[in-house]
Amino acid sequence: MKRITIILGLCIGIFALCSCKTQNRGLEIYVLNKKAEIVQQNVIAEIELPEIPFISQDNIEKYYWKEHVMLLNEGASEKIAKIKANMDDYHETIFVLTIDRVPIYWGRFWSIKDSRYVDFPIIPLEAVKKERIYIHFYDMNSEDPRENAKIYTFLKREGLLL
Repeated sequence: MKRITIILGLCIGIFALCSCKTQNRGLEIYVLNKKAEIVQQNVIAEIELPEIPFISQDNIEKYYWKEHVMLLNEGASEKIAKIKANMDDYHETIFVLTIDRVPIYWGRFWSIKDSRYVDFPIIPLEAVKKERIYIHFYDMNSEDPRENAKIYTFLKREGLLL
């Protein structure tokens, strides 16, 4: 009986450890299917995210808050190279920034050649580099979704904030 209790306790402990690890994934960027459509920031909680993020917290070295620039490590280089090689395929593709898989805001990869006015954050395709990603927001008439207290607090706690 004592052996069963110990084994059961170990199984519960291992299960708890595994579930915690998958729930706390940190700051990530997911890329949605090209056909995905989102029209408002406030419906973001309903988004079905892919299983694997485009950029994971492990890829992020530092985050410059004032400019909203992510400095990336070598682990992100292959993913960034894919974007650079296929910029036309990524134009208007939606990305979602999350903390622990909870969507915070969405935006789109965008070509600076496209002169349309946008009221959502963008990652300019021409400015994507293997070591950094800029996230811009040009709409001066609405609240900037990048200026989110949850993001700031998380980055500061994790030592990623510059």
